[in-house]
Amino acid sequence: MILADRAYAELRARILDLRLRPGQTVNELSLAADLGMGRESIHGALVRLQGEGLVEPLPRRGFRVTVPAVDTMREIYEIVGALEGQAVRRAAREGGAILIAALEASIDAQEAALRADDLESWGRADRRFHELLREAAGNRRLRETIYQYDGQLQRARAATLHLRAKPRRSTDDHLAILEAIVRRDEEAAVRVHHAHRRRADAEMLAAIQAYVESMADRSPRASANGAWPDLPRPGGHA
Repeated sequence: MILADRAYAELRARILDLRLRPGQTVNELSLAADLGMGRESIHGALVRLQGEGLVEPLPRRGFRVTVPAVDTMREIYEIVGALEGQAVRRAAREGGAILIAALEASIDAQEAALRADDLESWGRADRRFHELLREAAGNRRLRETIYQYDGQLQRARAATLHLRAKPRRSTDDHLAILEAIVRRDEEAAVRVHHAHRRRADAEMLAAIQAYVESMADRSPRASANGAWPDLPRPGGHA
């Protein structure tokens, strides 16, 4: 992997897992020293991340990690939900044994994570389930379009994971989608998927709003270091 790609991968990972916080100003020289590479590679990576909506330029100050915005995320969910719905239809029409087995394995992993109350593992299995649906579309441009927004989706999920109800209903929805795919029932698969996205996306938007409001309440503290502090994470789930 060339330096520019490595810088991009590392900075993207730090943003998605919130090591670089929303609202935080990015110090290119510090990051270059930390990663052992030139500032040019860091700057190029930040320009790429700007294209994904994960950072924004600051006049004469470099870049800042963007703050999730409810209106922006609503638009992204609408786009991704519509595209993924097309993938679900094709999966129900053409999906074979390999796809079905992989979807089953993802749901099994979600179930195990719920039993262990391990939301991080559940999130990874949930992500895998949706990736499999998108791959089933067999449409490179569809996947590339979704990837443009994937970073913002992952970050929002990570930021709100402990602010949402335990995702039992989402796992049940995934199972219903799989059952429709197994039956080759395109309309049922699309209908269940649409209802799932509408409910899950509404929950996510409410959690994002709570996240943004909580961060705004802490803004005087944030100004000390240019980043928003972590939200307190409740011990239980609804």
